[in-house]
Amino acid sequence: MSDLVEQAAMREVNQLMYQKPENYMKALCKLLSINAPDINDLSPHYIEIKARRDLAIHNGWICNEVYLRKLSDAKIESKFVLGDFTVPDEFYYGYSVHIIQRLADTIYEASKTTHFSKIQI
Repeated sequence: MSDLVEQAAMREVNQLMYQKPENYMKALCKLLSINAPDINDLSPHYIEIKARRDLAIHNGWICNEVYLRKLSDAKIESKFVLGDFTVPDEFYYGYSVHIIQRLADTIYEASKTTHFSKIQI
């Protein structure tokens, strides 16, 4: 039974990741029944990181209209223009790890407070 639950959860999270970037965090908070204002602060950073990852996977690190639209939709100013090579430097990798770690910690703490407040962990 737990395998079925895990598969259903993975399918739900996978579908969540294909939503518009500005809807990721709202949908995740709704799915987890959490209210984490810090997630809103981290969301633009996550959107840019995910959009640049998408450039690497789908466009060889070359800035395209999709990347610029994702950032524009999230009200993020791009430091790149169409056709720029966006390969990250060492600083960006460290920054990305830091943001993702803060986001994971924030989600964990909000989930723990919401769902496990009566359980000793």
